Amino acid sequence: MDTKVAIGIPSNGTIKINTMMSVFQTMGSLPYKFDLVTYQSCVIHFNREQIADQALQNGVTHLLFVDTDMVFQPSAIEKLIKADKDIIGVRTHLRQLPPASTVAVVDENGENPMPDSETELFECYGVGTGFMLIKSDVLKKMEKPRFMFDFSKDGSVIGEDIWFCRKARQMGYKIWCDPMVKVGHIGDFLY
Repeated sequence: MDTKVAIGIPSNGTIKINTMMSVFQTMGSLPYKFDLVTYQSCVIHFNREQIADQALQNGVTHLLFVDTDMVFQPSAIEKLIKADKDIIGVRTHLRQLPPASTVAVVDENGENPMPDSETELFECYGVGTGFMLIKSDVLKKMEKPRFMFDFSKDGSVIGEDIWFCRKARQMGYKIWCDPMVKVGHIGDFLY
C-alpha cells in the first residue's frame, strides 16, 4: 500500500505563517501522497477527534498532527515514517522558561529516567501531539474518545496527548520518541 499521510492541524482560528511554510515545503518535496485536514474550535481534544475521523474517511495510512505553532524541515516527517512505529513523536519544549520537554517519562507507577541519547529512538510513557505521527490502524482500533482531558491523583491536568498515549499503551501499543528530529515551538522565540 502506498503511504498516504494526513497532516492534521487542530486550530482555534489562527496559525503561524512559519508553520504553514513548513507544511507546504513538506507536501511539495516528499514522495508521499498528502491530505491536509484541519478542524477549528476552541476545544483541542474535539479538534483532534474530528481530524482523526476525517483522516480515516480519506483512507490515509498515517496521521501527522502538527500544531499551529510548530516549525520543521520536510525531513522530519520522512524520518518518522521510516522509523515504522505505530505512534511516534519528537522531543519539543513547552513555551515556558525554563524549557520543559513534551516527552513524558513518568507513569502512574513511578518514574522512568529520560534517556541521555540524542541519537537513538526511545520508548516513553507519552509524547506531545504537537508533532506526532500515528498509523491509521491505531486510530481504527481505538474506541472513542481517543482524545480527552483528565485529572491525575494530585489534581493536575492530564492533557489530551497523554490521555491518548495512556489509552494506546493500555491497548498494547508502545509510544516512541525520535530525539534526532528537531521541531521548533514558536513563541516569542523558538522553544
